[in-house]
Amino acid sequence: MNAGLGKDDTIFAKIEGRVRFENHGARGRIISILPIES
Repeated sequence: MNAGLGKDDTIFAKIEGRVRFENHGARGRIISILPIES
């Protein structure tokens, strides 16, 4: 997994990349970290 969750529910990236937010209706929101291609 490329993201972590802090004690105060803060989401943080574990790698460098682009953040993508996706809404999935009743399932909620998905947050992804897409790695930078080099």
